[in-house]
Amino acid sequence: MKQKQTNFGILLVILVAAFALRMLDIKNADSVLSAMLGILMILGIFLLASELFQNYTAGLISAYFTAFSYWATSFSQTGFEIFALSTITIFSFYFLFRGLRLRKLHDFIISGFIFGLGFYAYATFCFFLLMLATFIALLVIINKKFLINHWKHIFVFIIATFISAASTLFGFLPANTGNNISSPELLFYVRLLNPVIIILFLMGFFYIIIKFLHVSWHHIKKRDVGQKIHVYIFLLLWLFLPVYLKIKFDLTTVLPAIMIVSVIPILWIIKKYHSFGHAFRIFITSSLFAIFMFIGIYDVIRYLIFLQNS
Repeated sequence: MKQKQTNFGILLVILVAAFALRMLDIKNADSVLSAMLGILMILGIFLLASELFQNYTAGLISAYFTAFSYWATSFSQTGFEIFALSTITIFSFYFLFRGLRLRKLHDFIISGFIFGLGFYAYATFCFFLLMLATFIALLVIINKKFLINHWKHIFVFIIATFISAASTLFGFLPANTGNNISSPELLFYVRLLNPVIIILFLMGFFYIIIKFLHVSWHHIKKRDVGQKIHVYIFLLLWLFLPVYLKIKFDLTTVLPAIMIVSVIPILWIIKKYHSFGHAFRIFITSSLFAIFMFIGIYDVIRYLIFLQNS
């Protein structure tokens, strides 16, 4: 409870400070606020990944990947609205999954309140709105007891979202949904990432597809809904939905999902680590050290070269 209050308090203070500074129209405020929200997004990815995998190691690695990402660093200089949307949705999803696990009303209230702030942010928020609705609908379909167990939680989430977004809700949808059609290619954005992240992401991506199919088949045969199927559906929707619906998006829209999925191969190695022989463990340790060093150095040098040439 104390940790939850601390997380929400940090988020609320920074968001209030961010919007206050922006409204005051202070010189270079957007750059300062983008950096603040970028740092907050890293914290959010740590919390969300830790919650999804129930593993703090997953959160730490995801946060590390994001912190040294070239694109996260670049957008932190200019992308206030983009980072505001990413930060809002990440924290909202964190409290949502925490609420689904603990079944506490206050987690859904906080999640809904934060989610409502997305209506004030970037136009791409319509994607997250549709993604969340699809996610809940799929959970209802695969689990007949979901509505029985969570109807109160869904209700307070909707009410909290409406209260948070009330002042802009009716003016937001007509003004922005008409400009969100494009032909994005997820693979185009993936190719722009660190080459090691690309490899890890593709491995993790195929892993969750295989596990999703396996869990789905198990559900069909035995009518047993595994807890992890929620995570697989969530991540696949985050990656596939914008491409399938041809919704205009930028890299930061899917960047958190890419970083979280990229952690999966490393988590698998860590899980199997003690089953390996001594010599192979030394090789694995050395390889992981080299991977983390490369990720930490490659994009920093790439960003410095970009600054020098710009």
